[in-house]
Amino acid sequence: MSDALSRRSLLTGTVPAAIVAAGGLGTLAWGQNDVANPDQPSVPDSRSVRMLRSMFQEGKYVLPKLPYAYHALEPHLDAQTMELHHSKHQQAYINNLNKTIDAFSKLRETDDLEPARVSALSRDISFNAGGAILHTLFFGILGPSSENSDSSFVQDVASQYGSLEKFKSHFTQVASGVKGSGWALACYEPVADRILITESGDQDLRMIPTSIPLLLIDVWEHAYYLKYQNRRGDYIKAWWNVVDWSEVDALYRQVRRTYGR
Repeated sequence: MSDALSRRSLLTGTVPAAIVAAGGLGTLAWGQNDVANPDQPSVPDSRSVRMLRSMFQEGKYVLPKLPYAYHALEPHLDAQTMELHHSKHQQAYINNLNKTIDAFSKLRETDDLEPARVSALSRDISFNAGGAILHTLFFGILGPSSENSDSSFVQDVASQYGSLEKFKSHFTQVASGVKGSGWALACYEPVADRILITESGDQDLRMIPTSIPLLLIDVWEHAYYLKYQNRRGDYIKAWWNVVDWSEVDALYRQVRRTYGR
């Protein structure tokens, strides 16, 4: 999307901020299922996509409900951290995203659109939409661990990385090596029909174009500091125990059906 189109679309309110920020995932979340394969029957929405769809109601972004209680991931992720992470941190990103969109609406009423102001608000859109969307996916793929060697996701990462354990080791190293705050992400890349592991500093979604996150971990300190203090490695190791592999596979199958070859 060109700078001119991005700016015009945001200022006229014709493109939801999540689509601008998230690319293909935005399209999936906003209801255009099976874009690449319109003649094939659609697959049921994964839990994560249902959570994404629930984020926009009555003209504004809202905090999606978690599909489990805050204490459900104990002892690996503690209830207090989960509550603060969801009800305070993610809620703040959603509140700020709505405020930024309102600020754009007010800016449209002025005669002089200052480039610096537009640029600053555009960065706020990216940051806060990133926080809202990535956290929804992060919470959406958590739950009782359900590793299934026959699932499409596990089979494909085993094929592409040598084994599931090698994939997990690669992902862990990326998450451990994020400098400062950010995310490690395993994304579906539809051009090559592959799963690629990358990282995002902060949450401005500086990711592979067209890629769609499937498996992701928040390594900002707010995600683990109450229980693990500065021991990021212990947090990452514990996090693997609450990855709901069945949900990751459901999301993978849906996005691959929608965007794959």
